[in-house]
Amino acid sequence: MEAILPRRLRRQVVTALLAAHPYEEPAYDVVELADPHALTSGTGRVGVVERTTLRAFAQTVADALPGTAGGVRVAGDPDRSVRRIAVCGGAGDGLLDGLVGSDVDVYVTSDLRHHRAAEFVAEGGPALVDVAHWAAEWTWLPVVATRVTDALGDSVETRVSTLRTDPWQFRVDPSDPSDRSERSE
Repeated sequence: MEAILPRRLRRQVVTALLAAHPYEEPAYDVVELADPHALTSGTGRVGVVERTTLRAFAQTVADALPGTAGGVRVAGDPDRSVRRIAVCGGAGDGLLDGLVGSDVDVYVTSDLRHHRAAEFVAEGGPALVDVAHWAAEWTWLPVVATRVTDALGDSVETRVSTLRTDPWQFRVDPSDPSDRSERSE
């Protein structure tokens, strides 16, 4: 039997299940579903940094993350003024529409698709900083390790994995970009 029900009815339903079951103790699981309406915050975050340029901000992001083959990709005027930042860890191009017309200067996320990113920037959206999915999500591991240690003390050992799970292993750049244009003629 599987049912979706409000949390407030859980005890009544389990009691009824136990009373109605024809033999001994039944095996059952109660699985709580996430309630998106109960959240007090969204998927990402918006914050403010000291005013800087897009180029300098992107360099700060690159310096803060573990290195990856893909590096940090940036769409927008390098000299654009940056102060208000939106961030979504992991793949965040599904949130782009919510940023159109916002007061955000730059959006930091991962796995942006080519055409979607190009259209977004062309429509006047914030600048984009696209980082490796693994690198963006890895940054919270030391934070959670500290929280677990603070909460449980010496009763548990925490270790942060240094295994890079980014699927991209290396990047090949053209040795001389000017040669490429001459070859295509």
